[in-house]
Amino acid sequence: MKATEFITEIERIPQSAFQGGKDFIKQHLTQNPGKKNIKPLPGGSGLYYATLPRPHDGIEIRILDKSQKNSIGSLRLNKIGKNVLPMENAYMVNVITVDEDYRGQGIGKALYGIALSILKVTLVAGESQTPAGRKNWLSLVNIPGVEVKGYVELMDRELSTYNFPKNAKPDQDDSLHVLMRMLDIERINKRNKTTNNNIDTLMGKLGGQYLGTNKHDDHYFAFDVVPGTGELEPAVKTNLSKIYHGAYNMQYVSGLFAKWAGQ
Repeated sequence: MKATEFITEIERIPQSAFQGGKDFIKQHLTQNPGKKNIKPLPGGSGLYYATLPRPHDGIEIRILDKSQKNSIGSLRLNKIGKNVLPMENAYMVNVITVDEDYRGQGIGKALYGIALSILKVTLVAGESQTPAGRKNWLSLVNIPGVEVKGYVELMDRELSTYNFPKNAKPDQDDSLHVLMRMLDIERINKRNKTTNNNIDTLMGKLGGQYLGTNKHDDHYFAFDVVPGTGELEPAVKTNLSKIYHGAYNMQYVSGLFAKWAGQ
């Protein structure tokens, strides 16, 4: 997925859709970090980490074993400009994978933790997540100092009411003009009702934390999320706060982001 592309809610995909692991690491992680770039992983595990540049200002974070020679985990991030998503220092998850021999030891959480607490990036969830990926995001709420939120995008027209021009008065004797005016009024009323419902939902139910606009004048709002069963879910469930979807169940552009809010 390109860093400038977005779809609607995050798609749930089966674990079999992306196995990753040792073979993926051997085939795709051919660039070795320089010795000066390797640092001890916080927490006293004896493991190490390193960061490497990726194309188009992207970042890769590696976890290395105790010998500092073998990569056992990787998180690839794509840079997202504020003209696309109005968040500071935002990076979208491209790929995260952990060697099978080291799974279940918190390596995925450590990769996200480095991005958030050390690199201080705003981490944006990718377009799809396996069950393990959803659990990783669920675990982020337990990292002290990390704030996890959902976001939703609405186009400018979805937040703007419209009034029919007062000077547009068709000939009352022209039945076609009368019908067209009736249809316009019906369409405008329907649009305004949707707009008012969106505003009521954002401000009255979700809290209305405004994030800003992008280059297309799309508006972004944050909403609270809470731990669910195997994944995060919106604190208040509305048509605007859906995070995950299945096939053919897409409505608004939305997703998850996490950032460092600690000291």
